[in-house]
Amino acid sequence: MDYLDNYGLEGRSVLEIGSGSGIFHTTLVKKGASESLGIDISSHAIKKSVEIASSMNLSDKSLNYQGDFIELEEDIGNYDIVVMDRMLCCYSSLDLILNSACRHSNDLIAITIPRKSILIKIVVNLLNTFKKFSREPFYLHLHSYKDIYSIMESKGFSRIHSDGAGLWSIYVFKKAMPNT
Repeated sequence: MDYLDNYGLEGRSVLEIGSGSGIFHTTLVKKGASESLGIDISSHAIKKSVEIASSMNLSDKSLNYQGDFIELEEDIGNYDIVVMDRMLCCYSSLDLILNSACRHSNDLIAITIPRKSILIKIVVNLLNTFKKFSREPFYLHLHSYKDIYSIMESKGFSRIHSDGAGLWSIYVFKKAMPNT
């Protein structure tokens, strides 16, 4: 999360897609962002998110919606910073989710995805095999870095930061300013 401090949080709005417990976007408000909205498909995650915002006295600045971002997209405004922390592997359609995220970002998009690793590929394949046999409809997806960069560049975003933390790779993309 500290990597976003380098790009200025003060007075900026944050949208977190796949927000889980909400700790990420709520903490960004505590660090100076003007407001945040977290969206997650899990009602349990949203309940926890509301509790966290309340415990930090930020319920008025850190909001949470339950649902699929793609289905809610037309009701969501634009934000200065869009965060997708460890959630791209939950969407089968990389193109759909990234294009939607780009439409809602005024400036930055921060993405955390699994690192390229044979071990991660093996674990994901084993988990998906288990899910298939247990007839669970949710699968994990390892999207190609090349595809991510290609989509982001086609939408006018360029990578300005990359880093890693444990099993995760972190990327920040910046929207190109229109020619005046």
